[in-house]
Amino acid sequence: MAVRPRDFARGLERSLASVYLICGDEQLLIEEACDAVLARARSQGFTERSVLSSDTGFEWPALATAAGSLSLFSERRVLDVRMAPKQFDQTAGAAIEAHLDAPTDDVLLLMRTGRLETRQRGSKWFKRVESEGVAMVAWPIAPRELPGWVRDRCRATGIELSNDAAGYLCDSIEGNLLAAAQEIEKLALLALPQPIDLDALRASVADATHFETFDLLDAVFAGEARRIRRILYVLREEGEQPLAVLGMLVAWIRRLMTGDIQRVPPQRARLLQAARRRLSAQTLDGLLAAALDVDRRVKGTAPGDAWHGLEDLALAFGGVEVPRSNDFAPAD
Repeated sequence: MAVRPRDFARGLERSLASVYLICGDEQLLIEEACDAVLARARSQGFTERSVLSSDTGFEWPALATAAGSLSLFSERRVLDVRMAPKQFDQTAGAAIEAHLDAPTDDVLLLMRTGRLETRQRGSKWFKRVESEGVAMVAWPIAPRELPGWVRDRCRATGIELSNDAAGYLCDSIEGNLLAAAQEIEKLALLALPQPIDLDALRASVADATHFETFDLLDAVFAGEARRIRRILYVLREEGEQPLAVLGMLVAWIRRLMTGDIQRVPPQRARLLQAARRRLSAQTLDGLLAAALDVDRRVKGTAPGDAWHGLEDLALAFGGVEVPRSNDFAPAD
C-alpha cells in the first residue's frame, strides 16, 4: 500500500510487510521510517541484516542470490538495499518483481533511495510494491504543513508548545527538519514547564534556519512575499552567490516561456501550472529584462545592489508587490 510519512508508524504497528520501499527528498523522514522498520523486524525475529549497496559491489541481479542464501546465525533476515534513484531501472524492476513472485516469510526486503521520478513511480514494479508491500514517499514538507509536523513531533516527544512558541520554532528551523528534530529533543531534555511559552523557547533554541535555492523557487511560485524575502536574506547571510540564485530563477523563467515543466514533483508541478496561467508572455519577457539588470549589478556594470535586484525580481516573478526596505533584512 502507499503510505504517507505521518501514517507510516501506525501502519507498521498493525502489521509488518515483507517488502518496503522508502524514498523521497526528506532524508530525516526516510531514515526514521527505515529505523522503525528495522526495529519492528527485530521484534518479530529478524535478527540478521545484510546491507546491500553499489558501494559494496551489489548489483540487482544478485538480489535473488542474497534472498536465497542460507544464514549461519539467523532464520530470519532483512535485506537492506541502499541504491541511488537512477539505479532503480529496468534491471532493478525485473529483480524486484522476481522477488515478489517468490516471497518468503524468512526474508524482509527494505529498499531506500532518494526521489524517484514520475515514470519510476508509475512503473509496474513500483505498483506491485504498493500493492503487495508498502511504499512511502517523503516529499518536502510545505511551509503550511510545517506547524502540524512540529506539533506532532513535540507531542510524540512528550512536550507541548504555546501557539506563539510553535510559530517561532517553525521560523527558526524552516527548511531543516533535522534541526527541528534536534531542537525538539533538546527541549524535552530541558524539562521546561508545560506548555513551553515563547520566552522560554527563545532562550533555548538556536536559529537553525537553512534554505536551498529551490526553497526560494517554491516560495516564488506560491507568491509568498514574506517567505521570499526571508529566504533571500538567509541565502545572502550564508554566503550564497547571487549569480547562482539568479541562474536558477532565469532557468525557470525560460522553462515557463517554453512550456517545459515536466519531470517535477507533483506539488511543484501544481505551482508551476498556476504560475504559467498567471504570467503572460509579456510579463516573462519583462522578468528576463529585470534578470539582465541583476546580472549587470553582480558584474559591477550597472548601479545598485544585486541582492536588492534579486528581491525585486523574485517578488515580481511571484506576482506580489511588497515595499522593500532599504536595509536587506527578513520580513517581520
